[in-house]
Amino acid sequence: RAGPGGVARASLGGGLLAFGWMTRGRRPLYSALLQGGGVAGLFVSAFAAHAVYDLTSQTAVFVQLVFVSTLAVGLAVTQRIETLAIVGVIGALAAPQMVGGTIDMFPGDAGYVAVVLLGVGVVLYHFDWRWLYGTAAVASGVWSRGAGPVPPVVTTRATPALTNARSSGSTDSTPSGTTRPS
Repeated sequence: RAGPGGVARASLGGGLLAFGWMTRGRRPLYSALLQGGGVAGLFVSAFAAHAVYDLTSQTAVFVQLVFVSTLAVGLAVTQRIETLAIVGVIGALAAPQMVGGTIDMFPGDAGYVAVVLLGVGVVLYHFDWRWLYGTAAVASGVWSRGAGPVPPVVTTRATPALTNARSSGSTDSTPSGTTRPS
């Protein structure tokens, strides 16, 4: 149903990650960019498999997103790349929101954020990464304010407003016969 596009995105993300890992000794900045792109590709693939194509359950995609986040932070610590750790922490804190739900089982939402922040604390104990600290503080603050689940990004069905606008050739997005309030 998803076609080869989903497989291609995941393969591209994994390929970028692997190629970045192999070039880390010769070209560290290029390697970090490739690994960051690979991690982003894996995030997009997991999110699209659930939100766009409805191929995986919320639990499965949540586990995938947490795994990719953990992988990103692990690579960052191994190579001392703070920006890759930031991407991993943002992904970890965004994972429940990206799957459009809350964590119903123990430890719940607050417990999950606490575990992520505990992991950030362990990393910060070993490295003086101030941007990681700031990002974790801001992201957890936004998360705790109840940003709510992410609405569907792509819909396969056209809304009546878009259908009417397309059929009439109009660029106005209001349905026929309705007016915008002044």
